[in-house]
Parts: sequence; structure tokens; C-alpha cells
Amino acid sequence: MDKDEKLHLNSPTISSLAGDAANINSQTKIDKKEIEEFGEVVPPVDTGYAWIIMLGAFINVLFVFGSFNAFGAFQEYYLNEMFVNESATNISWIGTISYTVVLSGGLFAGPIASYIGIRYTCLLGTVVGAIGLLLASFSKTIITLTITQGFIYSLGGSLVLNCSLLAPSLWFDKRKSIAFGIILSGGGFGSLILVPIFNSTVSSLGISCRFSTQTKNIL
Repeated sequence: MDKDEKLHLNSPTISSLAGDAANINSQTKIDKKEIEEFGEVVPPVDTGYAWIIMLGAFINVLFVFGSFNAFGAFQEYYLNEMFVNESATNISWIGTISYTVVLSGGLFAGPIASYIGIRYTCLLGTVVGAIGLLLASFSKTIITLTITQGFIYSLGGSLVLNCSLLAPSLWFDKRKSIAFGIILSGGGFGSLILVPIFNSTVSSLGISCRFSTQTKNIL
């Protein structure tokens, strides 16, 4: 069996994201009173500001979910260009760790958001993800890519993703299901938009340049 036959492109699903969001909503215990304790003014739910929050959450899910679904482009590059003497099984550990961290990140995102608030948790996730990508651009081995791209970047992405999935419960009442559906649709749009871009740029620019560009984009 050659490497192409061993290539498995596993992707997180919309249903798994929905389940993760349900877990967050039950675990974090964040409500509007807690937000007020952080000194933030809470606008009325289902208002114009709530839709701005929804748009931001949609964009977050688009970039996070889309970039993780594009891992196949990276794995193909690793197999055929960067680690030609390594097995597909060893290389797949990067993606395995990545998906595990991003889908189980609610265990960390909930308590952190309860302590410092959703806004600062998203900022923390952005910084952590950027650091992971920046370090990945200098990585030359599977183990370092597993740590940087697989764990650090995924941890940052998970913080942003889980906070985005929590948003409908805080800012919507009557239209919560509509807002939640729109936010989750960002995952599909992210795959549709980012996967072709990553496929073309990884092969043309190289992995280091791709990671550097992605770092600038998320910042």
C-alpha cells in the first residue's frame, strides 16, 4: 500500500460541534449577571448588537473550522515533499492531535471564559494560535509539528471556536436557534473557501510561508 492509499482526511463534523456547544452551555454557567460583574454593559438580547456578535462568531468558526478541514493539504505536502521517508501513520499524528484538542477544548474554554470573560478568552485563543503557527513555520520534524501545529495552534483555535459557539446563548433569546445555525454554517463556508486556497498555496509557497501568512491572517 502506497502513501496515497494511507492518506486519511478526518474532519470535525457539524454535529460534533453542536454537541460540543451544548456541553459548553451546560458547563460554563456564564450568564448576563456574570458578564456585568466584569464591568461590561450588556445590551438587550435579540438586538442589533447581538447580530454583530453573531457575525463575529460566524467569521471565527469559518476560519477555525475551515483551517482544520484543510489539514489534508498539509498532510499531502508532508507525505510527498517534507517527510518522504516517513510513514503516513506517523504523519497522521499531527492531525489526530489537532482534531482531539480542538474538539475537546471546551473542557478548558468553559472555565477560562468563566474566569476572564468571553472577549479575553477569544483574544487569548488568537494569541496562542498565532504563536503555534509561528513556531510551526520553523518546525522541521514531525514531533515539533505535532506540538506546534497539532497542539498549540489547535488549543488557541479551540478557545476561539468554543467561545463563538457559546455566543447564541448569551445574546439571543427568541432567535437563538437561527443564530446558532448561522454560526455553525461558518464551518461549511470555511471548508468551501479555505480548503482550495490552502491546497494551492501550500504547494506553491511552501509550508513555512503558508504558516507565516496564516499567522498574519488570524492576527
